[in-house]
Amino acid sequence: MAPSASKFHKLPFNCYELGHTWNPSCSGAARDMGLSCFKESFKIYASCYLISLIASRRYPKNREEILKIFKDVTRSATFLGVNGFGFVFCFCLFRKLFGHFNFFSVGYLPAFFGSYMAILVEKPQRRSLLALYCTNVASETIFRMLRARGIVSNIKHFDLVMFIVSTTALLFQMKKGNNKTDAVDSIFKSIIGKEEFTRKESVANAEPIDSEDEAERNEAIMGQREVNNVGPGLVIGGPEVEVNENGQVVRSNNPQQKRDESYRARFIRFVLWMHRQVEDIACHLERMVAAVYEGRSHDTCPHRKPCFEYWIEGFWTRFGVGFGIQALIEVYHFVRSLFSKNLKKLGKSTKPSLPILYKCIKIGSGLSSVCLAFRLLSCAFRWLLGNEDPIHAVAAGVMTSAFGFALLRPPPTITLYLFFKAAESVIADSHRKNDWKILRWLDSVYGGGWSLLFAASTAVLFHAGMLEPQNLKPSYYQFLYKVTGKKFHDINRHLMTVYGSNSNALMKDFWPVFDTKHISPQMAKLIADRKILGKGNEAMKELMLQFVGIKVQNIRGVN
Repeated sequence: MAPSASKFHKLPFNCYELGHTWNPSCSGAARDMGLSCFKESFKIYASCYLISLIASRRYPKNREEILKIFKDVTRSATFLGVNGFGFVFCFCLFRKLFGHFNFFSVGYLPAFFGSYMAILVEKPQRRSLLALYCTNVASETIFRMLRARGIVSNIKHFDLVMFIVSTTALLFQMKKGNNKTDAVDSIFKSIIGKEEFTRKESVANAEPIDSEDEAERNEAIMGQREVNNVGPGLVIGGPEVEVNENGQVVRSNNPQQKRDESYRARFIRFVLWMHRQVEDIACHLERMVAAVYEGRSHDTCPHRKPCFEYWIEGFWTRFGVGFGIQALIEVYHFVRSLFSKNLKKLGKSTKPSLPILYKCIKIGSGLSSVCLAFRLLSCAFRWLLGNEDPIHAVAAGVMTSAFGFALLRPPPTITLYLFFKAAESVIADSHRKNDWKILRWLDSVYGGGWSLLFAASTAVLFHAGMLEPQNLKPSYYQFLYKVTGKKFHDINRHLMTVYGSNSNALMKDFWPVFDTKHISPQMAKLIADRKILGKGNEAMKELMLQFVGIKVQNIRGVN
């Protein structure tokens, strides 16, 4: 293996030879990139807005609404167009300012300033959503980069723990009343139900649930479960005492007798205390089961229907929704495959198969189990403790998220996104209480703190895409490849291999076609030496190290 150059080593090439190889003009290359991004992103955003309107059933009713939708799509497409234009523009600008390229000026710096300019074009309401999404993908990319260097490794069941913690934190914040109108909160409300996150204003008009017969029945149940408590504690080895029906001491032969504090006495008192607690819980559970069987609900329950009917309704409706959504996805893939060139590969898949039905049933059962578990546990806590408290959402959220992870198996991207949403909710709640100065300073920056977060996260993604695209998330690399009109692939990453990041891992034998009128003498010499050495990636790295002044003894045939 050849050595690596320092991060501050200068690359003796111009921006045409290193970056915009499709056009030797800097302004022309920036214009081409911006137009390509605008064209492709307009198609993407138009489809997204159309699907959103159909899903929410908010069809435009007049010309003004249609014009507003067109303006929103154009503005979002312009945002990505400015992002592509700004990256190439700043890429060339830093080359002019510094007089050379180094490890930081080929990716992170131009991407940061280009992304910051672009996010200012987007609607302020969408900036937080875009920032969280890019932060999510950037964190996954950083983990891939660290794992490729052997610094970190995969932790078993870490995604399960992160999913449980994130979901529980979000449910707790929503139960406290800190819920917002964004997509994540809307999805949780759709799955679990809006009733669980709505405070019951008054129960004065509610029907009384404790009739005389029920009071007698509850008293009988408590009488059966009662455990006598002898004074302040159990006396071991002392004189006998007499107690009344309420468990109070009425006569003692030796009132001066002290309570036994031996380990044996403490253990017996602890066992009796645990026994009383278990009996108390069993009493409340029996009362809850009897009430649910009779079709009643607790007076603190936010839902109007009986508890049992509330549980069953949530279970079946969520099962139907999950089954239907997955069925529509499968139908979409099937119809898309009919119009593709791979029609011959379909074979016998033109009929619904068992794996497809299994996916639909799995998604339906996953959503229904999540809804049933949270509703049942929330009602159980209300019956057991007699009140409504946001802390109940913690225990219910742990069990619910565990069920959801086991049945739905969400991808790591969703888990990371939930984690950052939970972090946002917790930090915002803490900021409202403590008024952190650093957050106030970030909000005072032009565009707000979300704009800086988006710029920093997107810069990480562009930097990885330039210097080590093999560690970038494959779906995001394909997105960059498509939205830039394949121009992101035309960047000459062979010249960046000197920094030891294996930049040309995905390029194989690709080499850009240059206009000889606009190349430097260094590039002309590099092309000539490349013909002598061959087209291997490792040979290109050794050749590039020679150009930055690092001696490599394994270069053959080059003077």
